[in-house]
Amino acid sequence: MRPDKYSIQFPRVTKLTLKDNNIDEHPSFINDMTSIVPLLQITELHIKKNELSVDQLIQILCLLPHLQSLTLANILSLGSKRTDVLSRNNRITKLIIDDDECQFKHVRFLIHLFPRLEYLEISIDENNLEKILRFLLSKLPCLFSLFLLNVNYKVIEKVQSLIKNEKLLNDYTSERIQGGLYLWW
Repeated sequence: MRPDKYSIQFPRVTKLTLKDNNIDEHPSFINDMTSIVPLLQITELHIKKNELSVDQLIQILCLLPHLQSLTLANILSLGSKRTDVLSRNNRITKLIIDDDECQFKHVRFLIHLFPRLEYLEISIDENNLEKILRFLLSKLPCLFSLFLLNVNYKVIEKVQSLIKNEKLLNDYTSERIQGGLYLWW
């Protein structure tokens, strides 16, 4: 048995924030993290200001089998051969993307990665608003709550009109909260 490299450990932690980590510059980062925190009990992960590829994110997420909530400070570059492994095995039901705007290709990729989403908080490209909403409301059967960040009254009217005219949701509630539109059904 090898002695632990770190004398500080956090045996009861359930939330983890990774900030300003460049895994490429620190290849032992993930092994070091497993020495400090029992990853099996992590249910909430926040990744802020990190230089991560999709493969690195998947590597981290595979170590966190009980993760339910994920917050990303930015959209990752798309593409990985390992996404099917993650999408089949993850339990993530809450996803927050704290970025300027997600385009349709980003939303489609994220939904593929996290098919069990119940809550999604995202800022979307206004030019693709209708396409993205149709996609989200038709491809995520578990989704029951959507928070659209940074929307103005014009966008809110567009969303409500789209939902009504295309009957995307039967019974829903919407509320403007802190510059965003919160929908739940």
